[in-house]
Amino acid sequence: MKRLADIFGRRVTSQEFLHEDWRVILAVSCFAIGCVLVLNASFPHIRVLHWIALSFICLVAVMLLKASYRTALVCIAAVVAGGAISQAKLDSLPVQELTRQSFVSMSGTAEQIEYRPGKPMRLLMRVADIDKNDWLKGRRVRLSVRTKVPATLESGDKISIRALLEPMRGRITPDGFDFAQHNRYQGIAAQGFAVSEVAIEQPAYIDSWQATIQNIRSAIAIRILTHVDQPLGGVAVALTTGHRQYIDNQTAANLRDSGLAHLLAISGLHMGLITGAAFFIFELLFAAIPTVSLRYQPRKVAAVIAWLFGLAYLALSGGSTSTIRAFIMVSIAILAVLTDRRVISLRSVSIAALVVLILSPQAIFSVSFQMSFAATIGIVIAYDQFNKSRRVRLESTRSSGSKSGWRRATARYFAAAAATSLIAQVAIAPVALYHFQAISVVGIFANVIAIPIMAFVVMPAALLALLLMPVGLDIPLFWVMQTGLGVIVQVSEYIASFPYSVFRAGPFQWPLMAITGACFVGAMLVRRPVAIAVSGAVVLLSAIVFASQPAAILMDNGGRVIALKQDAGTIAIAGGRRGGFRDESWQRYWNTKPGNSIEKLDRTCDARACQHILIAKTLVTRVVRSTSLGVTRQACNAGYIVIAPYTHERHCRSAAAFLSIEDIERYGPAAVWVPGTPNEQEKLRFRYVNAEQE
Repeated sequence: MKRLADIFGRRVTSQEFLHEDWRVILAVSCFAIGCVLVLNASFPHIRVLHWIALSFICLVAVMLLKASYRTALVCIAAVVAGGAISQAKLDSLPVQELTRQSFVSMSGTAEQIEYRPGKPMRLLMRVADIDKNDWLKGRRVRLSVRTKVPATLESGDKISIRALLEPMRGRITPDGFDFAQHNRYQGIAAQGFAVSEVAIEQPAYIDSWQATIQNIRSAIAIRILTHVDQPLGGVAVALTTGHRQYIDNQTAANLRDSGLAHLLAISGLHMGLITGAAFFIFELLFAAIPTVSLRYQPRKVAAVIAWLFGLAYLALSGGSTSTIRAFIMVSIAILAVLTDRRVISLRSVSIAALVVLILSPQAIFSVSFQMSFAATIGIVIAYDQFNKSRRVRLESTRSSGSKSGWRRATARYFAAAAATSLIAQVAIAPVALYHFQAISVVGIFANVIAIPIMAFVVMPAALLALLLMPVGLDIPLFWVMQTGLGVIVQVSEYIASFPYSVFRAGPFQWPLMAITGACFVGAMLVRRPVAIAVSGAVVLLSAIVFASQPAAILMDNGGRVIALKQDAGTIAIAGGRRGGFRDESWQRYWNTKPGNSIEKLDRTCDARACQHILIAKTLVTRVVRSTSLGVTRQACNAGYIVIAPYTHERHCRSAAAFLSIEDIERYGPAAVWVPGTPNEQEKLRFRYVNAEQE
């Protein structure tokens, strides 16, 4: 391999400078970029320009590395392959969308049933017949069901129902998570709520393995909830089946604020513990059987059985992105055991990412994908850097003949757990800040306590409970799970109560995520500690540069719901119901803790209009929502923020801002920014968060 340019005063070969698997890492990164370009592009000609530009960048980058042109062609081919697979995924998704509410009568197959404590049941069905909107036939529809539901309803049942379908809900905050896009990527064509009871036309016949697995998951969830008290039962169900709807909001908030939210998402930790426990148990069992141990290697036989346990756990957990990634990593690790190769490396992480993106290219935009791979990459890179020094210490220990006692081994275990937690927290910090505007600053302490309990108590008990459940011997193991989870939940509640347990910042603009992804790739490619330092500095600088000013006012539901961020850090809202997901999202957007009390915004209404008085440090004005042309003119002449029908706009010239009711309903919520001093209302800037432009 040719030499690179001088670096730090001496000539360094690419073998010294780049990671040994840099070609695989670069190719997978190019594949991911191809997915992003196609999934984000709205017009074909823009997509072509993206491909041309990226191909040129790949070519220049590979030439600078003085690698072969074959590597450049592989990178370009990876971009094209990622784009082609993403385009195929887009072509399979629903094209049409509902633009207004529609009452329908429909029948189809119940695919997924979610019973949520304190909330309406959520039903996912595939439509077979419908009286209008024929394009929904064969598509999936998600319904919120408050009406009567048969106790015998199971996945796979043929059902009929009347429902009110609504347009997909997009972003709730500026540059926030796009729920409409997420649902569309899941193949969900419409959403709404039931207006009649669910009628079973034909019970399920087990002719679909998906329906069989869903029913098994539901049966396991009911069994656990019967024998494990809430809120611990909800956490136990989430760990075994992936159903997180049984966890109450307070428990979820405490786990999130204490840095233990990753325990709720079945990922590498849970998959590793399940397969690791199975591997350990069966290796001891086969080693104790002379017939097996003399003919076969117990370690490799146990590895195959552990992989089968991992596959079963993947099916039971619902197959989320983090679970698929974890299973692929475990599969690669087991293959390494069978072939006597190194178990975990950046090559295996890259292959796992490639498989996930081939199966589901849209997963690259999911929070689960980003956080799980960020944490895994951070841990692998960090431990690769320390691996060499660790080998040196082990060799010196062996040569000196010294032995480490159980105290030192225990201390090393807890130190490794703390270091792993700290590395993971730092790695996911930019992703968590971008999506949630919050990161836990005390997570390392909670994880040092919780992870050993999860590893040695909860997950082994869960594995044995699943194995013994068919014969009814699982109840004592549920008690063990409940005891361990009780300690974890109490720790999360205690640590989350600290005054500064959570750092809140943001919101942030999308370039932060693009730069963060590039820095992760750079840290993977360059195997020098300086690469980690430079990448971290660039991400930190990007977080500062791309921190955006939050809007002062948010409006939703055609202007019927108005929210204001007040000077004291509190939120005042008028209209709508309190305590819903919208309130929680708005609180997080304004860096206040979800669940805090929300004040009532001053509002007066009559038959023609509603008037809201807004008072803040940089804002003293009124928001008038009017359906009367006369009131609209008065409010415009007074220089207020006016919400009115679109036809009133031509009669409004002096308003601080004019927002149409129709646009808020179609593209809302609406966000209003108030720069400067209270005398600068004429400079108000507003945007509909789901519109392309301001």
